[in-house]
Amino acid sequence: MKYKAIIFDMDGTIIDTEPLWQASIYELLTRRGIQLKQHQLDTLRLKTIGLSFTQTCQLVNEIMKLDEDLDELIEEQQAINSQLLQKKLKLMNGFESFYKKIASHKLKTALATNTQQSVLHAIDNKLNLQQFFGKHLYSITDVNNCAKPDPALYIYTIKKLNITPTTAIAIEDSAHGIQAAKQAGLFCIGFNSAKNKALLKKADYIVDTYDEIDLEMLLYNL
Repeated sequence: MKYKAIIFDMDGTIIDTEPLWQASIYELLTRRGIQLKQHQLDTLRLKTIGLSFTQTCQLVNEIMKLDEDLDELIEEQQAINSQLLQKKLKLMNGFESFYKKIASHKLKTALATNTQQSVLHAIDNKLNLQQFFGKHLYSITDVNNCAKPDPALYIYTIKKLNITPTTAIAIEDSAHGIQAAKQAGLFCIGFNSAKNKALLKKADYIVDTYDEIDLEMLLYNL
């Protein structure tokens, strides 16, 4: 078998963060008297796909010319997200079925996300991610906040799984995530949850849904 493990990004690959993201940004800007039209929200979303929470807040601060203290903006955004997590969070369609296929091949699995450990912990409490990954839930907190596209998180995860990079597959939905995975030496599947394949052009393999991943072909070179 060519590969021994699959490492998942979280937002847009395991959990459906689109409703959460839209509501979160809308609430943050509404508090400041800013009403964005849908196409403006869509543009902003595309610019922040794959960024860490801090990077996202920084970009929103700059693009919307909020001119606010970044730490205070992050704190407020985290509070909004914490409230929304309990209402809008769900697993991506097809993920659980795909995971069953992975389990049948006895592949190792891990999660490597640009989010902070506190947010990951809250999501785990809500959706019980440990049922899929055990203790292999890793965030940028584990690598001194070195966010993707830095490959540090993938390098760290590979070591924790006790495998080599060439025996692992990464599943990512953003250009930043793909860059991190490729620089760490992993084969990367681009998951097109944002419906924009141009963002995934550097992936080895692009799919729109989990049903499109031919796991047997990847594992056994069929």
